[in-house]
Amino acid sequence: MAKNSAQRRAGSYISKGRTNEDLINAAVFHEAGHVVAAVALGIEVHYCIVEYKQRGKRSSVHGYTELILGKSETRQRALDEARAPEVLRRRAIHALAGHIAEGWANSDPQDVERGATDDFHAAAGFAVLAMQPNPEQVGAIIAAYMNERRREAEVLLRVRVPALNAVAQHLGANLNTAVDGETLRALVQAQPLTEDAASEVTEGRA
Repeated sequence: MAKNSAQRRAGSYISKGRTNEDLINAAVFHEAGHVVAAVALGIEVHYCIVEYKQRGKRSSVHGYTELILGKSETRQRALDEARAPEVLRRRAIHALAGHIAEGWANSDPQDVERGATDDFHAAAGFAVLAMQPNPEQVGAIIAAYMNERRREAEVLLRVRVPALNAVAQHLGANLNTAVDGETLRALVQAQPLTEDAASEVTEGRA
């Protein structure tokens, strides 16, 4: 039986005049965005980890989330299921959610963009598979697809800010530890939905 899984590593955050707290806060909210989106979209999270390392005066933080997309009898069937349009739509929303969540917690727009480079590439790949555009139309079609998925991701997260805060704080309190999907799902599901667009994220530290 083939297990269809996906791995995602956030952009690296390396200190250049930024505090360790800044680096950690950026990474935990980025990953929290992916976790909350996955749970909301019905995608299983295997685990998530935020790794912090310091070597002399140089610090770095990496975020990593592993998903389990389903189990199929054969590898080919697993690939076919992973490329279904609705699955690709949900995965694109999930890929863009980290960038959105971090943007609410990180005051450096350039840093937010750098941290989401791999996510943008992944979302663009999902767009190509979903839309299968003609070569001369690929740019416009990918841009439109990603803009729509970005709007969906923002709506999804905006009503789940309490869950975003809870997951970010848990990841921040458990650096260098793989937090299992069961724990993360419970954290998300324990938090209320809110219609308050003014809800704000808090710092991702215990």
